[in-house]
Amino acid sequence: MASLEEMRKAVEGGITRILTLERVKGLTGKRIATIYFDFRLNHLPQVDEFVIGEIKSEYDLHDDKPKVLKEFKDKPHLIKKMKSTYEILTQDNRRTFLKATATNSGIFTGPDDDYEVWFKEM
Repeated sequence: MASLEEMRKAVEGGITRILTLERVKGLTGKRIATIYFDFRLNHLPQVDEFVIGEIKSEYDLHDDKPKVLKEFKDKPHLIKKMKSTYEILTQDNRRTFLKATATNSGIFTGPDDDYEVWFKEM
């Protein structure tokens, strides 16, 4: 697992890149390390390392789509947003909670939308 220190040096040294929908499609099946800052955790950097599996929309991640459609029937803009917000799943199907939308140029963010996810291949 990549350490926080290793990832900080990678960011400072220009080894990492911002994770985007376009880039992640070419990384399926490859191991990456990610770093992002999380406002909810006092801006502490979060580091993760995993093999990229599927990219799924928030809508597709719901087990009960008919229930979602019923709950949001009067709010089609929310369903549209769910269908255009994507999350990375690891190869072993773990949710990463790294999300991207077309409205933010396909840039992945952590749970706090203000912080981009940086990555490097391992």
